[in-house]
Amino acid sequence: MYLIKRGSTYYFNRRIRTKILRISLRLTKRPEAGVRAAHLFVFVSRCIRRGMNYEKIKRLAREEAQRMHDEWVLEHFSKKPLSDYDEEIESYLQVEKQEMLHEGRVAPDQLQEVLSFIMYVTMREKTMYEWSRPKALLDSVVSIAGGDNDSLAFPKMVNSLSSYVDSFLESREESGKKANKEIQGKKRLAIEEFVELIGDKPVTTYDFNDAESFRSMLRRLPSKRKTSVAYRDLTHEEILDLNLDRSQCFSDAHIRRTLLEVKALFEWLKGRKLVSDNPFDTVSVTAKHQSYAAFSGEDFSKLFSGSVFHEESGDATRSRWWLLLIAAYTGARMGEICQLRLSDVVESDGVLCFSINDEDGKSLKTQSANRLIPVHPVLMELGFKEYLEEIKSEAKARVDEEGLPVKSSVIDSGGLLLLPSIWNGKAKAGKTASTWFGRYRDSCSVKADKDERKVFHSFRHSFIQQAMSRDIELSKIQQMVGHESSLMGTTKTYAGDGYPASILIKELGRVEINGIDIDWLKKYHWSKIYKP
Repeated sequence: MYLIKRGSTYYFNRRIRTKILRISLRLTKRPEAGVRAAHLFVFVSRCIRRGMNYEKIKRLAREEAQRMHDEWVLEHFSKKPLSDYDEEIESYLQVEKQEMLHEGRVAPDQLQEVLSFIMYVTMREKTMYEWSRPKALLDSVVSIAGGDNDSLAFPKMVNSLSSYVDSFLESREESGKKANKEIQGKKRLAIEEFVELIGDKPVTTYDFNDAESFRSMLRRLPSKRKTSVAYRDLTHEEILDLNLDRSQCFSDAHIRRTLLEVKALFEWLKGRKLVSDNPFDTVSVTAKHQSYAAFSGEDFSKLFSGSVFHEESGDATRSRWWLLLIAAYTGARMGEICQLRLSDVVESDGVLCFSINDEDGKSLKTQSANRLIPVHPVLMELGFKEYLEEIKSEAKARVDEEGLPVKSSVIDSGGLLLLPSIWNGKAKAGKTASTWFGRYRDSCSVKADKDERKVFHSFRHSFIQQAMSRDIELSKIQQMVGHESSLMGTTKTYAGDGYPASILIKELGRVEINGIDIDWLKKYHWSKIYKP
């Protein structure tokens, strides 16, 4: 139950409260993987019983790393500096311990010790870097410990901005503002960007000038400065001195999002009386909002008579055939469709539905994106139930001697993929399909310039417009497409799961897409296409 296979590699997989813990065992043989998974299960259970989680272990490790760092600083200025040889040994051990973490070779009771050492070496190297860079040193000095005149005083990181980041992000989840892993990562990166450029100071020392300086720097820095060969070996000060053209730097839309994330952190601090003012209150960037255009009837006619629907074409696969139709008749996002598994097609209230959820490692844009969408009558008419049976039979032919699924284009770690050739389970869901659709759209001669941005997301816009044109209630449309209902107000607290599928299917059946010839699609049917 806690052991799954992805490709040829086994993974430990366990749900902890609302999250999935998934760890690569780096093993391809089931007996060995089973033993390691059993050890992990015992360790995780012990941590849960003690009220421990990885974040708590990490925080304890950081405190120990700070103690080790302070001890090193004291010895350094007591004429006991580390020799070059000792520094090399510590750096070597750090790399070795990092490899142990990645390979799962750390015993449960050693985890805190290993993390502490890795963080300590990082802190020491950061301090030595600051000593060689006066500007970096100035930014890092946040407070001086008090005491009598005879005592040594060292830089402290007490109540620094970075010390509140984890608590801020956790509190947002606890308050119901849950974000998927990708979005949560972007929030953290925005704050880390601010700390890197302005410095990790006591929260009460940031002011309007810091916020303005941050905005100014972002406008002059390239978006890929940490990965691009041209910039990755330069400090941000050196890049700023290059005076790059504005077109090479972060877009206004990105800057605005980044400022809003950091502003939200300071607003959280303000609400807890940790700061008196939010330095970002009057700092903003107005970004031009470019919405995607909906597809016209002519566009739909071109898209649904193109090479995907001709069995002899290299573009034709069953997955792409259904991808376009599901997008058109559900308004679901690209990533949501690509992540669908056979188990996500469920019956609710006597109606066959797509279950859009974030279970088993899937990710969604927002919490309200979790929903059930009835399967449109047009999809049923085109043989969707028969297609499900085809996928099941395809998978049954791919099991090992123990009856477990083997590597297959229709199976990922979470189960049978509904559209097997669309997503390999590795890259971001929808990325490969989005690239393909751009080429396909162009091959169908669908206009897509700066004035009319027509991309895969245009299916979603088109669906919403068609639903509204049929005078379907906005709250029902919002539920079907996974938007937070703007009409419910306080009432949404009592709404539960919203409208039942039996009501939604009646409304959904009224949505018709002009330009899609159903009779023609029956002639150029998915069942005639060989490739999955």
